[in-house]
Amino acid sequence: MLTLSTIAPPVHPVLQAMADVEAALEQAAGLPTFAMSASETLQLLEAADRLVRRASAVRLDAVRLVDARGAAADVGATDTRAWLRASLQERPSVAHRTVLLARALDGRYAATRGAL
Repeated sequence: MLTLSTIAPPVHPVLQAMADVEAALEQAAGLPTFAMSASETLQLLEAADRLVRRASAVRLDAVRLVDARGAAADVGATDTRAWLRASLQERPSVAHRTVLLARALDGRYAATRGAL
């Protein structure tokens, strides 16, 4: 019999999609590649590059959301840069540039954000 305590809370669709992508990448990383042809290895590299670029765009959007909503302060960080340094071990200069870029993509470079 199901009770309220056994029902998992709903997961936001974006978080579920991220978990699905992570699981698929884990599966792909465990597959043997020794039998791939040269052409297939090039296709693999191109696909991996597309995934990295898309993941970078999603990450920047997440930084933008965290910064705009003050989410880092909600967990005790002084700001988004401090949270990136403490939680994700980013170097201070990288954290600073990341937040500046996320803000720029939300403002002056919104069209670029849409293209990412």
